[in-house]
Amino acid sequence: MDSISNTLNVLFYNTQCRIRDESARNYLGFFWWILDPAINLAVYYVFVGVLLGRGGPLYVYSLMVGLLTWRWVSNAIKTSVNSIIVKRALINQVYIQKFIFPLTEVLYSTWKYLIIFSVLTLIYLLLGFGNLYYLTYLPFILFIFLLLATGGSFIAASITPFVPDIQFIVPQVLMILFYGSGVIFDKAFVPEKFHAILELNPLFNCFEALKNVMIYNTEPNIGKLLLVFVIAILLNAVGLWILVVNDRRYPKVI
Repeated sequence: MDSISNTLNVLFYNTQCRIRDESARNYLGFFWWILDPAINLAVYYVFVGVLLGRGGPLYVYSLMVGLLTWRWVSNAIKTSVNSIIVKRALINQVYIQKFIFPLTEVLYSTWKYLIIFSVLTLIYLLLGFGNLYYLTYLPFILFIFLLLATGGSFIAASITPFVPDIQFIVPQVLMILFYGSGVIFDKAFVPEKFHAILELNPLFNCFEALKNVMIYNTEPNIGKLLLVFVIAILLNAVGLWILVVNDRRYPKVI
């Protein structure tokens, strides 16, 4: 129990330090989480919603919640890639379980996301979106997003010390997942014969569920969400296993 307690204390202390450090170094750090999705929203709305006419009447609302959530997941994974390597000095001085470093990045991104997302949800409710019954599914959907972010972060962080080029591959993989996630387009505008291909991307089903409960007032497909949940658990298990097995090796290779 003492070991678990100490690990949690280190984890939350690192997360608090990460938050304070970001606030001290970046005046736009927190505000950028709002500004960046807003800029992307304007670009995609003009090109997809207006010029291509592929958005639909509620496109701007689904786009905003999608872009914000995507920034959470992608930012958590991107900042976790080098999370072990950048702590090489600390790792060589004192023993710390290495999974703490990527998990710190995930918690940091989650903290910022939840604050902004809570405000956005309140605004949507005031605008008439989001039935309280359907919103009861929201915690489960966000939990799956969190598991995907954590699993991706664990795997990326665990491999990078051995294969540094992973840091260049991860952004490319995330870009592919983004364009197939359904964030910038509506499923209704995609021919039905391609739906099965889109659903191979676990994030696609998550974003469909998120838009259903936040915008369209419909129930999510629980079966598909449970499948993504299982995939996310497996990602976490694999990533954590690699981190634990190589825990003592990282100081020697970074």
